Amino acid sequence: MNSSPRIYLPILCLVLLPFIAHLPDLLGLLIEDPAYRTAGPGVRGISWLLFGTPGWVDPNAGATTEALGHEAALQWLSGHIPWWNTYTGLGMPLAAEMQNSALFLPFILLLALPHGVILIKAALQVLTGLCAFGLGKSMKLSLPACIFMGILCEFSGTFAWFGHGPIMPLPFLPLLVWGGFNVANAVENKKRGGWLLVTLAIAGSILAGFPETAYMNGLLALAIITWRVFQSPRFYRKAIIFRIFYGGILGLCLSAPAWLSFALSLPVSLVGMNADFGNAHFLSGSTALHFFPYLFGPPLFGAEQGSMDLVELWWHTGGYIDLGLLTLAALAFTIPSTSYSSLRYLLGAWLVFTAMKAEGVHFVSKIIDLIPLIRQTMFFVYASPGWWFALTLLAAITIDSYSHMKTSKKSSIFLMGGIIFSAAFLSLLYARHALTLQQHLPHANLLNYASTLWGFSILFLIVFVAISTKKKDVFLSSIGITNAVLLFCVPLLCGSRNAKIDYPALDWLKRETAFTRVVSFGTLPPNYGAYYGIKSVNYTYLPVPRVFAETLDANIDPNIDPSGFYTPGLGQKYSDASSIHDMNLYLSASSPNTLSSLHWLSQHGVGLVAVSPEKNIWQDILLTHPVAGNAQAYDFTAGPLSGHIPAPRNKGAAVSKVGIAVGTFSGQATGKINVRLCSNDVCQSGTTSVDQTPDNTVIFIPLDQKLAITGPEDLSWSISTDGNNIKPAVWVWQNKENGELSPMMPLQTEFDPPDYVKLSYQDPYITIWKLSNAAPYFSADNCHLTIHSTEKLEADCENKGTLVRQEIAYPGWHVIVNGVHTKTGATKDGLFQTANLVSGHNTITFSYSPPKGVLMLFLFIVGLLGTGIGFYRSRPISLH
Repeated sequence: MNSSPRIYLPILCLVLLPFIAHLPDLLGLLIEDPAYRTAGPGVRGISWLLFGTPGWVDPNAGATTEALGHEAALQWLSGHIPWWNTYTGLGMPLAAEMQNSALFLPFILLLALPHGVILIKAALQVLTGLCAFGLGKSMKLSLPACIFMGILCEFSGTFAWFGHGPIMPLPFLPLLVWGGFNVANAVENKKRGGWLLVTLAIAGSILAGFPETAYMNGLLALAIITWRVFQSPRFYRKAIIFRIFYGGILGLCLSAPAWLSFALSLPVSLVGMNADFGNAHFLSGSTALHFFPYLFGPPLFGAEQGSMDLVELWWHTGGYIDLGLLTLAALAFTIPSTSYSSLRYLLGAWLVFTAMKAEGVHFVSKIIDLIPLIRQTMFFVYASPGWWFALTLLAAITIDSYSHMKTSKKSSIFLMGGIIFSAAFLSLLYARHALTLQQHLPHANLLNYASTLWGFSILFLIVFVAISTKKKDVFLSSIGITNAVLLFCVPLLCGSRNAKIDYPALDWLKRETAFTRVVSFGTLPPNYGAYYGIKSVNYTYLPVPRVFAETLDANIDPNIDPSGFYTPGLGQKYSDASSIHDMNLYLSASSPNTLSSLHWLSQHGVGLVAVSPEKNIWQDILLTHPVAGNAQAYDFTAGPLSGHIPAPRNKGAAVSKVGIAVGTFSGQATGKINVRLCSNDVCQSGTTSVDQTPDNTVIFIPLDQKLAITGPEDLSWSISTDGNNIKPAVWVWQNKENGELSPMMPLQTEFDPPDYVKLSYQDPYITIWKLSNAAPYFSADNCHLTIHSTEKLEADCENKGTLVRQEIAYPGWHVIVNGVHTKTGATKDGLFQTANLVSGHNTITFSYSPPKGVLMLFLFIVGLLGTGIGFYRSRPISLH
């Protein structure tokens, strides 16, 4: 760095601007922290000015970055490498999950501080801006162009809408490109080194912990660096390629603990949907949302009003690009030939073809899918950071060119402006279905008009400046910077005020879960047990240990995808099943119910059940036992249908709804279905209309009053209809018990908590039940255990035996028994760890380190030594 104040002032601005933008949060005025939106119990906050989320469209900003990242930071500060997370599920790998950025030093340490999610976001914005500024200087762009490039990269659409994993690798895209230019410049000037930035960029991209973004960014960087290599004289190219390759290998060595632990976890894990995204693409409103960032309001606007179609639209974007940036980038193609003419066309081709892939253009998708791992990447989301960078680089070339040009070709500018206007207008037409869905939301029209007016106004202003004023570079960079910063700050107005969290309940749970776990329903979100130091079964993880996810899925809730997301119900037929209308769901009578699920949990490390006060988990679905595949349609021509069904056996049982599988003849049936249910001489009735009811679905008919079960005798039932023209039919099956034809009748029942469940804690925000039959964390037959912690204990045994530790059996766990070091065993179901004990006294210590730890350490030391030597021998980076 030279001593010119012209360099110091821009760098100071790049460092301060992101923190200034987040100042309301840092001062506690508008809270951006995801915990205050997702991490109950007792969270209550007032949304300020705008509804939506303050800078994140994915709850993983809380569940992964904040919750798991905070735990990783605490482990680092306590002197431990964050390999393992004992607080989530039945224990989970931490660093190997990767997207929590557990090994991303020093940035991960910021998550241990108050406002940690905002601090790490602002720090990454600063680093991104400085790297983009350095790249601009390395490209010998004008100072206004470099400043523009730095600030625009700091305030990108991805930074504006993502507060979790996808933003972590963003600084390393400009850093990697800068490294490629730095190597080429060093070789051409016959200087040593130059590859150090490549090493730091590769290592940082991987350690940042979000491989999808890193991979997509790496492909774009590779394209630009390849262009730069071929700009050099032929006799320099081998040396440039060798140095870049050398720097990249050292970067891989430095990041070995991250990628190797992740790779080793995959064979024993589930990765869910990530197996194939090849045919996924934008929704109909996605393009318009990119051009007009707040066309549908701030991030996740509509979620609180239950508009899930619009929420799905937000989940199909990885950030915006906006009309202002697009216009400035397009102007690069209207300027005369420069040294970066061919780079313009490379970036333009990248933008066009990747946008076609995101839009779902079939032949382009198939070609791009030939690139390894692209099909496993949510391309239409994680291409966004690359789009922003490519457009910013083109816009910087525009500004740099205008600083030298005296005249501009107006016809070309008008043509380019017209093309962009037309594309934006067509995107609005294409988005009209999504716009229609939004109309029932408050302030929808105002948001639509304000966003479109802003976008088109910026477009016209840029075109006007480009054709009419002097000092075009200064004016255009000012417009671009102002536009980017204002768009970035819109979501921040959604921050909460006066938000509170129920810390007394959390402190109680922390004390009570030292040697047991809690399962939560509607109160403590997945992964936040790690944030508060509470052992919680609830998780959202990818990759997730296969044995845990599949076992939990089979015994608790087979209706959900076990990979990635688990906020469980108690059994497939639990209380909320009455909102599910698929007939096949109810044809399997072997699925777990509430009590069987609770019993399984209590025997597998769960001793507490936490629920929100408005949620009643003491409900279940009682089923008949039909023989699947022999369905017949009963059309009521022979009169009402009647029969019997076994009564619920739970204490205090009562029936509130009766389910019936109906046929409506493709929606043509009209009228009502009446149901009558009796227990001894007490009867209750219910009626529902079949108008607008989908054909061949299960409908639940609420009884006028709950039917209390007064005895063990079977319940009697009857079903009739009063349809006039085309009457609805009821599907009936042969009953497994008595062979009679009867409808499948799922009964929604309510009952009293079983005797082994005791109410232990209650306040206005949470109710906690204790399971008195819960299995202990450590157990061993014929042994007296003295427990010091979850990893250390002593056992005095009458005979040889087996110690069971209710932490998931996973590669990398070891146990030391009386000084003998061995791998842990596993219980018969493969779920929990075991250790062999000897007769007499046993001193036992459990520890975890990932497999291939020696190889990780070796590669890391090689990378560290190589980088240190390179740093020592390299010349200082110059920003002249």
